[in-house]
Amino acid sequence: MRSSRDPGGLAAVPVTIAWGTRDVVLWHRAQSRRARKVLPGARDVDMPGCGHLPFSDDPALCADVARTTTGSA
Repeated sequence: MRSSRDPGGLAAVPVTIAWGTRDVVLWHRAQSRRARKVLPGARDVDMPGCGHLPFSDDPALCADVARTTTGSA
C-alpha cells in the first residue's frame, strides 16, 4: 500500500492547486505548504479574497485559473 505522502503517478502530471486565501476549512498557509512538500512540481495559485468555495466567491478568477491550467487562455 502506498503512503498518502507518495504522489505516485501525479509526479508526472501537470498539477495546479488553487487556494482561497480566506479559506477557513483548509487554511491557506498550512495546507499550501503541505501540498508543496508532497507535490513540489505543482503550480500553486493564490485566489485572493476567496474562501473554501472559490467558484461562488470569484467565478471569473476560477475560470481564468482553469483556462491557464489547460492552456486555453
